[in-house]
Amino acid sequence: MFSGGLDSTAYAVDRASKLDNHGRAVFVAYNRPLKDIPNQVFRDIKHLTREVGGQADLEQIGLTPLSHGRGWDTSNRSRSLLYIATALCVAVNHRVNRVAIPENGQLAINPALTPARHGACSTRSAHPWILYLINKLIDGLGGHVTVENPYLELTKGQVCKVALDIARQADLGYEALERTVSCGHPTTVRPTYSHCGYCFPCLVRRSGLHFAFAGHPDGTRYAVELSDIDLTNPRNPRAVHLRDLCFWLGTEFSGDDLLADAPLPADINLDTVKHVVDAGRRELKTMLSDLVPETRAIR
Repeated sequence: MFSGGLDSTAYAVDRASKLDNHGRAVFVAYNRPLKDIPNQVFRDIKHLTREVGGQADLEQIGLTPLSHGRGWDTSNRSRSLLYIATALCVAVNHRVNRVAIPENGQLAINPALTPARHGACSTRSAHPWILYLINKLIDGLGGHVTVENPYLELTKGQVCKVALDIARQADLGYEALERTVSCGHPTTVRPTYSHCGYCFPCLVRRSGLHFAFAGHPDGTRYAVELSDIDLTNPRNPRAVHLRDLCFWLGTEFSGDDLLADAPLPADINLDTVKHVVDAGRRELKTMLSDLVPETRAIR
């Protein structure tokens, strides 16, 4: 699956670099054509594929579920399920038995930052339990495709490091990652920028690139810099996610907290997943300490 975001791009770059002379990878984008920035990202991937003699194809199809007279869901809450269903259709058509949903472990688990952020603010679309249930459904329907997350045991920063190392070897450089899109806001909110800079996906993106770039400046175009956000104003809408993140990072996080929202399948080790979340927390703390001086009291 390919959305043009950091994780899917990292996996696409990794897969493309490993194709042999007869290798082929099919990346699936849901519904509408990719916009300029993700299109450039996929051109980078095709360039890398040609360098190793393989072939990368992008299939952009969409499902149109019937509303049965109840009206359409105009939110993005069903987007992930439609993405997965679309990828499954492509997999069946190409007679392959594996669909990869690349999502770093800290966002796959995605613990709620505060008790008020359950539900839409803390989605679980790539959570191991959700993928387990989807695979059970596929098996129950007689299907032979398995949905997997290859990045469950990696943090955002580690995923970015994988992609950056490969991009450097292919002479793509930092720009290959900076061109990706992670923002959770629609483009109407940020018409002249690729990222708002302050939503939770942007904050995790910043921490991942901060870790992987190791001192090199992040060239992503953010509409708002973190140091310009007034955390003291409770009415500042741009401070909500940053303030909630600071709250979460300032509290302890246990295995019980990890299991509070959803269980883990029997084949997923709790300690392994907890280690990923803890490592992700350290990446976020380091990013905030370096970019937002007033948060340095967080330990």
